[in-house]
Amino acid sequence: MEHDLEEFLYASGLPTLVGRLLYKRGIKTPEEARLFLYGGVEDLSSPFLFSQMEKAVDRIERAIKNRETILILGDYDVDGVTSTALMVKGLSSLGARTLYLIPNRFSQGYGARREHLGEIESQGVSLVITVDNGIKSTDFARALKEKGIDLIITDHHLPGDEIPEGLAILDPFLEKGVDRNLAGVGVAFKLLQAILIKRKMGERAIPYLKMVAIGTIADMMKLVGENRIMVKEGLDLMNGHNSHGLQVLLGISGLRRRDITPRDVAIKLSPRINAAGRMMDAEIALRLLLASSEGEAREIASKLAELNRERQREEARVVREAREMLKENGGGNLIFLSSRTWNRGVLGIAALRLSRSFLKPAFVFSIKDGMAHGSGRAPGGISLPEVLSRVRHLLVDYGGHPHAVGLVAREENLPKIKDFLEESLADYQWTREEDPEIPEEVDFQEIKNAMGFLRLFPPFGIGNPEPLFSTRQAKVASYPSPWNQGYKVLLSRDGVAFTALFKRGSLLSKFKKGERVDITFNLDPEEGKLILKEQ
Repeated sequence: MEHDLEEFLYASGLPTLVGRLLYKRGIKTPEEARLFLYGGVEDLSSPFLFSQMEKAVDRIERAIKNRETILILGDYDVDGVTSTALMVKGLSSLGARTLYLIPNRFSQGYGARREHLGEIESQGVSLVITVDNGIKSTDFARALKEKGIDLIITDHHLPGDEIPEGLAILDPFLEKGVDRNLAGVGVAFKLLQAILIKRKMGERAIPYLKMVAIGTIADMMKLVGENRIMVKEGLDLMNGHNSHGLQVLLGISGLRRRDITPRDVAIKLSPRINAAGRMMDAEIALRLLLASSEGEAREIASKLAELNRERQREEARVVREAREMLKENGGGNLIFLSSRTWNRGVLGIAALRLSRSFLKPAFVFSIKDGMAHGSGRAPGGISLPEVLSRVRHLLVDYGGHPHAVGLVAREENLPKIKDFLEESLADYQWTREEDPEIPEEVDFQEIKNAMGFLRLFPPFGIGNPEPLFSTRQAKVASYPSPWNQGYKVLLSRDGVAFTALFKRGSLLSKFKKGERVDITFNLDPEEGKLILKEQ
C-alpha cells in the first residue's frame, strides 16, 4: 500500500498530506483526484449511459408533442418528493401536461400499485413515469399494459427477481457503467437532463441540482463520484435565487443567509419535508416545492412546521417506549419490537436511532388489523434486503437499501421472522455506517501548505467524512479568550501559528501560556482556524 501511495503522490504532484487524505478515500489516480478536487457539472457522465434512456426520451417527447397527459408517480420520503418536484417542474417547463400522485403512507402504502389504476384512467393518463419507486411494481406494470398505458420507471432500489414490463426502465442496478450510488432524484435528474440535451439546452438542467442535493443527502447516499459533484453544485446554487417554496423553506430552517452544508440539509431541511409524509400526506411538502407565490409557500410552510413538531413528539415517544421495552428484553443479535400504538410514519427514524445506539440491527413495527408495518435499520457490513429475501415467504412486501428497509408482514408471522433474523445475523461483526475518521498526524507546516487544497474537500457526508487531524507538542502562544461561540487560543509549532477554537469551558485549564499540548482537531479552511475536539 505504501508503494502505491508513493506512486500516486508522485503522479498527482499533490502535497503529501492532501495525497494521503485522498488515498484514504479510495482515490488512487491523478484523474480521480482531479474530479474530487475540481469536478463540476461538465464532468457528469452522459445520461445516455442508461441503455433505455433514448427510448424514454423519445416517448416523453411524443407525449409533449401530442399533448398527452403524463402522470409522475412519486414516493412519500424526501427523495421521492424532490424527485416528483423535479420531474413535474422540468416537464411542465417544456410544455408537458403533467399530473402527480404520491401515495399516502397510511392509506395506500409504498410505491406504484394496481389500486392506483382507477385514478390514472379517470384522468386520461397515457404515460406514467415513476420516480424513486417502481422497480418491484410488476403487478402495476402488467395492469398498465393491459390498459394500453405506457410506463417509464426511474428508480434506484435493488430490483427483485422479476423486472416489471415497462416501456423503459432506468435503474443503476440494471446497468453497466452507471454510478450505483445515485439517489432516486439523481436518476430522475438524468432523465430530465437527457431530454434537455436532446433539445440542445442541457444547461437548463443545472438549477434542478438543488432538488438533487436535498434528496441525495436526505436518502443518506454516499457523497462520492457523481453524487459529490451534484450535491456540491446544488448546495452552491441554493445560496442564489430559489423558487418561492425553497426560499421559504430555507428561511424557516434558519438557512437563508449562510452557506448551506449537507448537515444543514440533513438536520434542518429534510425533517420538515419528511414530516408531511410521516404524519399526514407528502403532497403537502410537494405543494410547497411547487408553490407559485410566496404567500402560498408561507401558508404551506406553516403547516409543515406544525407537522414537524408533531413528528418530533411522536418520534421521542416511540424511542422512549422502545428503550423501556429493551430494559426488559434487550439481549440477542438484534432489536425486534412492535406496538399497536406507534405511528408507522416515524418507525424509520426510531429504528435508525436504536440501531446506532446499540450497534445492532433494529426492526420496529406498528400493528393494526393483523398487519405489521415495519422499518429496519442496520450498521455497516450487511445488506438487509438480501437477508429478507430469504424469508420473503413470510412477508407481504419488503424493499429498500443495504442498511435501510421497509417491510410488511402478517402479525402472526412476526415470531418466525424474528427467529430467522436472530439466526441469520448471529455471526455478523457490525461496524458503524461510517467508521470514525482516524486522526491524521500532522505538523502545522503541512496544514499551511495544504490549506488551499483542503478548501476543496467539502461537502462532507457519508463516504467523504470531514478530515480529522492531530498534532503533538503544540505550544500555547496566548491565554484563552472569549469567542462568540466559546473560546479561542493561539497555538504554534515550528514557527507556524494557528488560532484554535473550542466551545467547552472544561478545556480552559488545558491551555496555559508557554506550555505544550497534544491536540485533535478539524479544520475550518475558509477561516484558516483549527476546531478543537475534546479528548
